[in-house]
Amino acid sequence: SYLYPLLQKYDMKAVISIIGTCTEYFSSGKEKMNNNYAYLTWQQLEEMINSGLVEVQNHTYNLHSKNTRFGLVKASGESTGDFYSYVSTDLELMQELMQENLHHRPTALAYPFGALSKDTEMLAKHLGFSCTLTCYEKLNIIEKGNPDSLYCLGRVNREYGPSTQEILNRIYK
Repeated sequence: SYLYPLLQKYDMKAVISIIGTCTEYFSSGKEKMNNNYAYLTWQQLEEMINSGLVEVQNHTYNLHSKNTRFGLVKASGESTGDFYSYVSTDLELMQELMQENLHHRPTALAYPFGALSKDTEMLAKHLGFSCTLTCYEKLNIIEKGNPDSLYCLGRVNREYGPSTQEILNRIYK
Protein backbone atom coordinates (compact mmCIF):
# COMPACT_ATOMS: atom_id res chain seq x y z
CA SER A 1 0.00 0.00 0.00
CA TYR A 2 3.05 2.29 0.14
CA LEU A 3 5.66 1.24 -2.37
CA TYR A 4 3.58 0.33 -5.40
CA PRO A 5 1.70 3.67 -5.61
CA LEU A 6 5.05 5.48 -5.43
CA LEU A 7 6.48 3.32 -8.20
CA GLN A 8 3.45 4.16 -10.32
CA LYS A 9 3.55 7.87 -9.51
CA TYR A 10 7.24 8.27 -10.36
CA ASP A 11 7.40 5.54 -13.04
CA MET A 12 10.14 3.77 -11.07
CA LYS A 13 11.01 0.08 -11.08
CA ALA A 14 11.77 -2.34 -8.26
CA VAL A 15 12.96 -5.89 -7.77
CA ILE A 16 11.57 -7.69 -4.74
CA SER A 17 12.39 -11.15 -3.46
CA ILE A 18 9.62 -13.00 -1.68
CA ILE A 19 9.46 -15.73 0.97
CA GLY A 20 7.02 -18.40 -0.15
CA THR A 21 5.49 -19.31 3.21
CA CYS A 22 4.67 -15.67 3.90
CA THR A 23 3.12 -15.11 0.47
CA GLU A 24 1.10 -18.32 0.82
CA TYR A 25 -0.09 -17.36 4.30
CA PHE A 26 -1.25 -13.87 3.38
CA SER A 27 -2.78 -15.15 0.13
CA SER A 28 -4.86 -17.68 2.09
CA GLY A 29 -6.90 -14.91 3.72
CA LYS A 30 -6.26 -16.32 7.21
CA GLU A 31 -5.05 -12.93 8.35
CA LYS A 32 -5.98 -9.47 7.17
CA MET A 33 -3.22 -7.58 5.46
CA ASN A 34 -1.38 -5.47 7.99
CA ASN A 35 0.90 -2.58 7.08
CA ASN A 36 3.27 -3.68 9.86
CA TYR A 37 4.22 -6.67 7.69
CA ALA A 38 6.11 -6.39 4.42
CA TYR A 39 4.30 -9.22 2.64
CA LEU A 40 2.17 -9.41 -0.48
CA THR A 41 -0.41 -11.82 -1.85
CA TRP A 42 -0.03 -13.69 -5.13
CA GLN A 43 -2.75 -11.45 -6.58
CA GLN A 44 -0.94 -8.25 -5.57
CA LEU A 45 2.34 -9.58 -6.93
CA GLU A 46 0.74 -10.52 -10.25
CA GLU A 47 -0.75 -7.03 -10.60
CA MET A 48 2.63 -5.42 -9.94
CA ILE A 49 4.45 -7.72 -12.37
CA ASN A 50 1.87 -7.03 -15.08
CA SER A 51 2.47 -3.29 -14.64
CA GLY A 52 6.05 -3.75 -15.80
CA LEU A 53 7.27 -1.84 -12.75
CA VAL A 54 8.07 -4.79 -10.50
CA GLU A 55 10.18 -7.89 -10.95
CA VAL A 56 9.84 -10.71 -8.39
CA GLN A 57 12.64 -13.09 -7.44
CA ASN A 58 13.18 -16.05 -5.08
CA HIS A 59 13.96 -15.62 -1.37
CA THR A 60 13.28 -19.33 -0.60
CA TYR A 61 10.04 -21.02 0.32
CA ASN A 62 10.71 -21.67 4.00
CA LEU A 63 14.40 -21.14 4.77
CA HIS A 64 14.14 -17.64 6.20
CA SER A 65 14.25 -18.70 9.83
CA LYS A 66 16.86 -19.44 12.44
CA ASN A 67 15.19 -22.58 13.78
CA THR A 68 16.96 -25.53 12.17
CA ARG A 69 19.56 -23.73 10.08
CA PHE A 70 20.75 -20.21 9.45
CA GLY A 71 19.63 -19.30 5.94
CA LEU A 72 21.25 -21.50 3.32
CA VAL A 73 24.14 -22.80 5.41
CA LYS A 74 24.49 -26.48 6.30
CA ALA A 75 23.02 -27.38 9.67
CA SER A 76 25.39 -28.76 12.29
CA GLY A 77 26.17 -32.39 11.47
CA GLU A 78 24.29 -32.29 8.16
CA SER A 79 25.90 -34.11 5.25
CA THR A 80 26.47 -32.31 1.97
CA GLY A 81 24.01 -34.67 0.27
CA ASP A 82 21.29 -34.01 2.84
CA PHE A 83 21.96 -30.27 2.59
CA TYR A 84 21.64 -30.32 -1.21
CA SER A 85 18.44 -32.36 -1.03
CA TYR A 86 16.80 -30.17 1.63
CA VAL A 87 17.69 -26.84 0.03
CA SER A 88 16.94 -28.04 -3.53
CA THR A 89 13.48 -29.18 -2.46
CA ASP A 90 12.73 -25.80 -0.89
CA LEU A 91 14.04 -23.74 -3.82
CA GLU A 92 12.33 -25.88 -6.46
CA LEU A 93 9.02 -25.66 -4.58
CA MET A 94 9.31 -21.88 -4.59
CA GLN A 95 10.21 -21.85 -8.29
CA GLU A 96 7.16 -24.00 -9.07
CA LEU A 97 4.82 -21.85 -6.96
CA MET A 98 6.03 -18.70 -8.67
CA GLN A 99 5.60 -20.29 -12.09
CA GLU A 100 2.10 -21.44 -11.15
CA ASN A 101 0.94 -18.19 -9.53
CA LEU A 102 2.95 -15.53 -11.36
CA HIS A 103 3.73 -17.27 -14.68
CA HIS A 104 7.37 -16.50 -14.06
CA ARG A 105 10.41 -18.59 -13.08
CA PRO A 106 12.89 -16.44 -11.13
CA THR A 107 16.51 -16.22 -12.23
CA ALA A 108 17.86 -14.62 -9.04
CA LEU A 109 18.09 -15.92 -5.50
CA ALA A 110 18.34 -13.63 -2.47
CA TYR A 111 19.98 -15.49 0.39
CA PRO A 112 18.04 -15.31 3.67
CA PHE A 113 20.14 -13.30 6.13
CA GLY A 114 22.77 -13.22 3.40
CA ALA A 115 23.93 -16.56 4.81
CA LEU A 116 25.69 -18.75 2.26
CA SER A 117 28.61 -21.10 1.75
CA LYS A 118 30.64 -22.51 -1.12
CA ASP A 119 28.10 -25.35 -1.31
CA THR A 120 25.25 -22.85 -1.58
CA GLU A 121 26.71 -21.04 -4.57
CA MET A 122 27.36 -24.31 -6.44
CA LEU A 123 23.80 -25.44 -5.72
CA ALA A 124 22.30 -22.12 -6.89
CA LYS A 125 24.18 -22.41 -10.18
CA HIS A 126 23.14 -26.06 -10.57
CA LEU A 127 19.48 -25.10 -10.05
CA GLY A 128 19.69 -22.52 -12.82
CA PHE A 129 19.93 -19.26 -10.89
CA SER A 130 22.00 -16.79 -12.89
CA CYS A 131 22.34 -14.29 -10.04
CA THR A 132 22.58 -14.45 -6.24
CA LEU A 133 22.29 -11.68 -3.67
CA THR A 134 23.88 -11.52 -0.22
CA CYS A 135 23.35 -8.98 2.56
CA TYR A 136 26.87 -7.65 2.23
CA GLU A 137 26.69 -3.91 1.69
CA LYS A 138 29.40 -3.59 -0.93
CA LEU A 139 30.14 -2.18 -4.34
CA ASN A 140 29.21 -4.66 -7.07
CA ILE A 141 31.46 -4.94 -10.09
CA ILE A 142 29.64 -6.60 -12.98
CA GLU A 143 31.82 -7.52 -15.92
CA LYS A 144 30.32 -7.84 -19.39
CA GLY A 145 30.78 -11.40 -20.63
CA ASN A 146 31.53 -12.75 -17.14
CA PRO A 147 28.39 -14.43 -15.78
CA ASP A 148 30.21 -15.32 -12.55
CA SER A 149 30.24 -11.61 -11.67
CA LEU A 150 26.47 -11.90 -11.08
CA TYR A 151 26.90 -14.18 -8.06
CA CYS A 152 27.26 -13.00 -4.45
CA LEU A 153 26.13 -9.49 -5.30
CA GLY A 154 25.83 -7.12 -2.37
CA ARG A 155 22.55 -5.47 -1.48
CA VAL A 156 21.20 -3.10 1.12
CA ASN A 157 19.05 -5.09 3.50
CA ARG A 158 16.02 -2.94 4.30
CA GLU A 159 15.15 -4.44 7.66
CA TYR A 160 12.14 -3.40 9.71
CA GLY A 161 12.74 -0.61 12.19
CA PRO A 162 15.46 1.84 11.14
CA SER A 163 14.41 4.84 9.09
CA THR A 164 15.66 5.28 5.53
CA GLN A 165 17.91 8.08 6.77
CA GLU A 166 19.48 5.79 9.38
CA ILE A 167 20.17 3.16 6.74
CA LEU A 168 21.69 5.72 4.37
CA ASN A 169 23.87 7.07 7.18
CA ARG A 170 25.13 3.53 7.84
CA ILE A 171 25.92 2.99 4.16
CA TYR A 172 27.78 6.27 3.73
CA LYS A 173 30.00 5.86 6.82
